[in-house]
Amino acid sequence: MTSFSRWLSSSKRLSRWSGRFKSLMSDYATVCKDVLEYAKKKPLRFTTMVTIGSFAGVSWKKNPDMNGFVNEVLQYSNEISSCSELTRNPTAQRIVEGHLSGICNRSLDHVNLGVCSLIIRLPNYKDCKNYMETCPQLKPHWWTMRERIVDIGFWDKWWVLEKDMIDYDVNPESF
Repeated sequence: MTSFSRWLSSSKRLSRWSGRFKSLMSDYATVCKDVLEYAKKKPLRFTTMVTIGSFAGVSWKKNPDMNGFVNEVLQYSNEISSCSELTRNPTAQRIVEGHLSGICNRSLDHVNLGVCSLIIRLPNYKDCKNYMETCPQLKPHWWTMRERIVDIGFWDKWWVLEKDMIDYDVNPESF
């Protein structure tokens, strides 16, 4: 095969790809025109859809994970331990110690719901393979999920933990 025939075959491939690319671009241009026409016809609905879609996309991106929960618990643990025992809130200390033991025992699990996350307490440890853990009839039912929720994560924040740690350095018994 000569160099000219190689060039010609690559030129044919190039022309095929450029034709596909032009077709794809014309399809996208048609879609953009249709979207703009829809936005002109129904501006309120279009604005609402874009707002909800943007909010969902940002929520998806800022959804916290289990590492964020562990880091937050460790940060509050350090802050509580820096307070003296006379000013330390015993409820906040008990909550943080419970979370730390759950993290160490692997009895806390992270559930990603897309735009928000849940930390739930497992009935048994994660590595437990006893009969109660593997038998489907003895597993906890879905309606008991509410009692097992430890925290709710949304927009890079763990809301229940933050609410519980507001006055971690104020002992209510000292008043």
